[in-house]
Amino acid sequence: MQYLTICEPVEKANSSHPFTAGLAHSVGPRNQPLRVYSLVKYAATTRGDTEIFMEFARAGYNEKIWDHAAGVLIIEEAGGVVTDAGGHPLDFSKGEYLEGLDRGIIACAGAKPHEKIIQAVDASWNSSSL
Repeated sequence: MQYLTICEPVEKANSSHPFTAGLAHSVGPRNQPLRVYSLVKYAATTRGDTEIFMEFARAGYNEKIWDHAAGVLIIEEAGGVVTDAGGHPLDFSKGEYLEGLDRGIIACAGAKPHEKIIQAVDASWNSSSL
């Protein structure tokens, strides 16, 4: 049985640790989450240190493009998938913020875990306090 390792931001303002833990649990057994700063989240997922990176910021927080553009590039170039929590590609063309972001950001080393997490978000979002 493979255990998943989830990566998420250290800062609680940038993510809901209980919500991501519930999502991780819904897709299979898991290790303790890896909580790191900045672009390390994307690098850890690209290297295979984690399978999934999730970020669900609190209401009102605006994600800045420079916090994500390079990380998205390295994951996608390595064959991974990065979208918002609705499954839409991130749009870096609207200025300094990621406008139109659907709930959060999900990055995975492959398509299969990404699909599972998107389904888990859809199934549990309305019961969350985000």
